Amino acid sequence: MPITKNINVSDRVENQLPEFIRQEDRQLVNFLFEYYKSQEKTGRPYDILNNLLRYLDLDNYTSEQLSSATSLLNNIGLYDKKIEMN
Repeated sequence: MPITKNINVSDRVENQLPEFIRQEDRQLVNFLFEYYKSQEKTGRPYDILNNLLRYLDLDNYTSEQLSSATSLLNNIGLYDKKIEMN
């Protein structure tokens, strides 16, 4: 899989806003920057979307990170919609 550089929204948000907002409302610009920055952290929505193929590729994981067994926590009934595993 080729290595690609993800473009972070937080790095681009300021230039997407109209100039008068950038000049007159720095608090809004900073808020939007911090919001999108928080969404880019590992495990957060934007990170998951950007790295979905990498997360699904089992070759990216070591054998210590993958579990070879699971345990059933509760018996499964015929009409159960939820199965609890450990």
